[in-house]
Amino acid sequence: MDPRRPPPRITKRRTPESEPDTGEPGSKRVKENLTVFYNELVLPTGTYRYSPLGPNEIRLLHLFPADSVNDLIQTELKVARLDDPATRYEALSYVWGHDEPTEKMWIQGSEQQTPQSPTESPQLRSAMTPRERFRAVGWNVASREREKNKTFYVRPNLDHALRHLRDYPGPTPQQSRRTQQTLVIWIDSICIDQGNKDEKSAQVKMMADIYKRADSVFIWLGRESEDSTIGMDFVLRIPDQEHQGMLSVRASDAHQWAAFMALMRRAWFSRRWVVQELAMAKVAYLRCGNVSVNWVDFVVAVEFFIERFDTIAGLYTDSPIFQKNVLALGDIRASVAPKMVTITNEFVRGRERLKSLEALVSELTMFEAGDPRDTVYAVMALAKDIEEGSQRQMRYWHSEEASRPCFKVDYRKNVLQVFTEFVAFCIHGSEQLGQQLDIICRKWAPNRRAKRLSVADRARYRGRRPPLEEIHLPSWIGLLKDSAYGIPHAGPQARVAGNSLVDSSLTRGYHASGRRKVEVKFGETNGSNNHDDRALDLRRNDLAANPSDFKVDAQELLEIGRNRKSDGTMYVHGYQVACIQQISHRLYEGLIPYEWLQLGGWRQRSYEDGETNDIPEELWRTLVANRTPEGKDPPQRYLVALTWAIERHNSNNDINTAELIRQGQPEEMVKFLKRVQEVIWNRRFFLLPDRTDGVAYRFGIAPTDAKVGDIVCVLLGCSVPVVLSPLDATNIDNGYRVVGEAYLHGVMDGEVLMSQTSVEFCLV
Repeated sequence: MDPRRPPPRITKRRTPESEPDTGEPGSKRVKENLTVFYNELVLPTGTYRYSPLGPNEIRLLHLFPADSVNDLIQTELKVARLDDPATRYEALSYVWGHDEPTEKMWIQGSEQQTPQSPTESPQLRSAMTPRERFRAVGWNVASREREKNKTFYVRPNLDHALRHLRDYPGPTPQQSRRTQQTLVIWIDSICIDQGNKDEKSAQVKMMADIYKRADSVFIWLGRESEDSTIGMDFVLRIPDQEHQGMLSVRASDAHQWAAFMALMRRAWFSRRWVVQELAMAKVAYLRCGNVSVNWVDFVVAVEFFIERFDTIAGLYTDSPIFQKNVLALGDIRASVAPKMVTITNEFVRGRERLKSLEALVSELTMFEAGDPRDTVYAVMALAKDIEEGSQRQMRYWHSEEASRPCFKVDYRKNVLQVFTEFVAFCIHGSEQLGQQLDIICRKWAPNRRAKRLSVADRARYRGRRPPLEEIHLPSWIGLLKDSAYGIPHAGPQARVAGNSLVDSSLTRGYHASGRRKVEVKFGETNGSNNHDDRALDLRRNDLAANPSDFKVDAQELLEIGRNRKSDGTMYVHGYQVACIQQISHRLYEGLIPYEWLQLGGWRQRSYEDGETNDIPEELWRTLVANRTPEGKDPPQRYLVALTWAIERHNSNNDINTAELIRQGQPEEMVKFLKRVQEVIWNRRFFLLPDRTDGVAYRFGIAPTDAKVGDIVCVLLGCSVPVVLSPLDATNIDNGYRVVGEAYLHGVMDGEVLMSQTSVEFCLV
């Protein structure tokens, strides 16, 4: 080497890990940019490209057989008409999961036109030299090969499902001799172009028909495990044993019941979409690994489990396998699998839509939706007040016939817009006078969603649940986290709040606003559909200075074009009852404080022959919200039960309902205590100021977030009183935040409407 020359420069390959952090302002940003760049190369993207679908067209995946479960997945996508009787296929119901689509499969052909080869044009071919023609032929062969097989990436759970659903020689001679066939199947993540919002909206509207027309629905629970095999085999045994009258709960079956309960906790049961998919299915099969059972057999097992739950729970108490821990079982009767069996049985029995969209969204809160908008969209096909077509006739509360656009699936709209239109739909479409506004008391809306991640973050969270970000919603949209059992999950459900006072399953509801006509307007603004939902925070802060210039009623909101939307405010009319003067601590797990028994009117009187308890009617009826769990009038034995509970108070003179139940009590006493828990759990007692007009109502139950200074109101169209919190205590005209529903004995049947004039409240 020439010594006069400088040594060669050795360049080390730069990676995000090797990039030094100099501590300077730009160095961290450079490192992050490099991370994004490299992960863009790492995360795979397929070569398959969709072509547009025509009206009533769907794509069907042809899944080819394989020689082993580990072979590459070979498929073909073909377009078919859903209304063609010759279209035959199966459908798959499964969990997408949180993983990125990293598993490769092959799709033959493409829906897009292939570019013309130069050799296919006589004019071009005649003008070519021999060398150019040779190169063109090579280009043609390579392009045809590329066109023949396109790559497509799916998530791991779907990859496992496809490998187990396709035919391949099995481990037994009987399975090896079977004829291998191509499986024609509809799978949402493959057969719908998920990147095309217009197509996605159109196909989601057709999903009920897609599952209804499928020859059968395969339910993929996931990969098999030791417990899953035991559980699936146990499911197959239960119907046969029940038919023969031999079914019982034995200590020797403890492990099998545990495996069965583990099946019920699989993630598939917590998906909201599966309710529709299962309800529409002609025939359904549960599949876990290589083991398959008929859905009907699974239903029999679940029904028997619910019937014998207390006995099965005893197995946990007595069996050393579970460390005698009955709490490990939880109340699985309130979990998703039994609820799914109940709701699908109701639908299948008559094949009719029996419930409104509002009732379905409110009742199916234990089922999760990956996209918050699917909280509503996933159950629309089951609702009796959602009909096919763009227009429908509907009778409103003012007895006039009118037509309006049907509430539609549209993924171009953001979460706030979809939720607002759903609330407007419930208000405008309700046929129950005095209950049209109950939707603002229901806890149904998720307020968190998966955070939109950068490419670098997507790689970092691969295989794990992505972080969640908060969705900022108006206070008149009730949040799911505040419902009786909180955010849904696959495990045992634990109570976190009291039951809703506007539960649609109650035999007899309340009538705090009588049967007065509802008066509701929505603040409306101009803007694009892609605005940030966080703008609501700014709207709340700016409400006093800039009140809404435009107000529309529920019907007009549903007719607004895509470029007009609610600004997050709602204007309602009603009556202010009084401000909260005194409020208790949170009633943790149904604990009734001694001092609040006294504030509620309880007195202990002493006589020569002993003591007696003087319990006013207002107190004991408030503790059970003046209803049984079924919504009927409470029996007088509730008063006897409360007297008995007071006599057995704890050392602090409080009534600990949970402890009394754990100690074991007579059946009627347990029923009363559980009803009290349903009403007061994590709520608060409150007192209103003494009145000078002789009216007795002043003791009630409020939500956990209520505080002194909040006002108790009766809103027109709402069946129960509502607690509102002024945004600015010095100027209540600035607007109110909805705290939640309340029980106030003496105003639940419209008594407050007699002597007041209604005023307008702005809810934000």
